Amino acid sequence: MGAVSVLGVLATYIQRSRKHLAVFVVVVLAAVSGLTTAVVALAAPGSVHYRVAEGFAWPGFLVGPMVISPDGRTLYVTGTDSAGDNKPPYYWPYPKVVVPINAVSGASGKPIRIGGHGHPTALAITPDGKTLYVATWPSGAVIPISTATGRPGKPVDAGRDPVHLAVSPDGKTLYVSSDLGTLTPIDTATGRPGQPIHMGGDLETLAFGPDGSTLYVARYPPPGGADSVVPVSTATGRPGKPILLGEPPEELVVAPNGKNLYVGSALVTGDDSAIIPVSTATGRPGNPIAVSDNLTGLTIAPDGSALYATSMTPDGTGTVTSISTVTGTLGTPVLVGSQPLGIVIAPDGGSLYTSAAMISPPQVFTVTRVKLAGSR
Repeated sequence: MGAVSVLGVLATYIQRSRKHLAVFVVVVLAAVSGLTTAVVALAAPGSVHYRVAEGFAWPGFLVGPMVISPDGRTLYVTGTDSAGDNKPPYYWPYPKVVVPINAVSGASGKPIRIGGHGHPTALAITPDGKTLYVATWPSGAVIPISTATGRPGKPVDAGRDPVHLAVSPDGKTLYVSSDLGTLTPIDTATGRPGQPIHMGGDLETLAFGPDGSTLYVARYPPPGGADSVVPVSTATGRPGKPILLGEPPEELVVAPNGKNLYVGSALVTGDDSAIIPVSTATGRPGNPIAVSDNLTGLTIAPDGSALYATSMTPDGTGTVTSISTVTGTLGTPVLVGSQPLGIVIAPDGGSLYTSAAMISPPQVFTVTRVKLAGSR
């Protein structure tokens, strides 16, 4: 990376940090063996969560999504073969590979190619960390990948246009949502798909309750319907009474104790977003928690004490913000680059990871780590 590019990124960070952060301390950029590394040291008065944000990129164009292994050692992300794939007219190139990234060092492993089944559009990993599932668009093939060898297994036909994947807490069943309105269960032991659950509309994000008895499905409505989250019994496969929100459900997370579902939504009444808490016992939404700008990702701390949301402004500036699940109070936003595309949290709760653009043009996406207070 040339000196002009480095200075450009530095200037951008300084300019944007004045807008979003109380104090900007230092940005250090270095290129080591083709790996671009950015370390941002932040002092943010009033923030009890964030300490340091670190971005480390693999040589290519990262477009998400992302999952983390149960042991917290490896991130898996979808991306293109190289940065050269980011060429007009395809400003957002389709992902072609799955890339393992060391969650501590940021070093990328050998890209996993999924053959001619389509473009990887969703990822999920089993609780034992042995199998990574990749949904491909538009074919609907779901490909199991051994995390030990990186080798893809026999594809499973889950229907066309898959959107999201979720593995049950016991690891026995993988669920695939489709924008054609179907939810398909797959037996992880045999690789056989079960009878699709026809729910209508456009099915999006999935989230399990901690005991695995209920799967929550974000649904954009069929004609004449309303945006909702639908609880589905995993024992019977029957959809329950829809939870009506009045806003489009885009991100779902369930509290570790199972008492609350949190729904991230872009408000139809304005330019900002909101996080809507829902009681899982009654299905009643609580008061929305306003989150400025466009929410792009949502996760929750392992102890349930805080939510973490990625957002971006109209110009693409991206931040991560903490939200107390007790008071609904927002912490100080932390800059993570441009256009963050999602967020995951380490199993020990010590770090957050998101993907964001660091250089434009051409854009190079990074995986950005945000260390949380008290972590090493």
